[in-house]
Amino acid sequence: MNIAFLPEKVKIELAAVSDKIPVLAARAYGSIEGETGEAYLISCAGKFLAFSRKSGEDNFRKLSGVFGKEISKLDTRQDKFNTFLDMNINGEPYSIKFSSSEHKELENLVESLKTIKPELPQTTVQDTGLKPTASSAKVAIPSPSPVKTTPSTLTPFEMLAVAMMYISSCDREISSDEDRCIVEVFKDNKPVLESALVYYKSHNYEEFLRNIVFLKENQKLCILSNMIETAMRDSALHKIEQEYLRKFVEASGLKDEQYKAIRSVLYMKNGTGVLDE
Repeated sequence: MNIAFLPEKVKIELAAVSDKIPVLAARAYGSIEGETGEAYLISCAGKFLAFSRKSGEDNFRKLSGVFGKEISKLDTRQDKFNTFLDMNINGEPYSIKFSSSEHKELENLVESLKTIKPELPQTTVQDTGLKPTASSAKVAIPSPSPVKTTPSTLTPFEMLAVAMMYISSCDREISSDEDRCIVEVFKDNKPVLESALVYYKSHNYEEFLRNIVFLKENQKLCILSNMIETAMRDSALHKIEQEYLRKFVEASGLKDEQYKAIRSVLYMKNGTGVLDE
């Protein structure tokens, strides 16, 4: 996941732990204990950091360690449409669940923790006026830059996946329902999801919007409909989500009436509360 979307409390904790920018991060389905909640796993300067909290908890539980020392096991595995990280830290076993969209990110994170450079040039340390330490001399090897592997063009199906990723993350907090929505659409087409994820990580929303003008009108309407439904997964269209949708409508050349018509139908479709009346 994009580290910009980490919860503010996690960012504050990271700032207290290290002045290094996290190399990689991945978001789990629930807490590290396997209960409902959230967890964020981070590779930071060769050190593993995990921030986890159960539903209803305000503060995060923090675990940390280095592979080969505090961490004796760190392996990924797939089970149908989900990815799991099996680990043993300070003698405690954990099996953490992730969506398939996080699989490649998680593999890169694990690899970065298992493979550490023994030495690095000291220019960064000298520039900051800090003395070299054992931890500053060893940092995780970053995964290959996604910019180099980003396709220059996207297929309409890939554009749908990218659009759903942008609308899910625009409020800086991807809910589990929004995440599942994306996985449900692309569970049978993992290559498209992975390709879209590469593009999403290396381009901003404005860059993406420049591409949609080349789509056919029915393709634009299809993508817009899926964006609206994804945003509604948490039972509301937040202000920032409405702004992203409006930008899509304007950039695509669609009419405001078309947007309102789709939104009204989806409000009716997803408003199942009326069935309890």
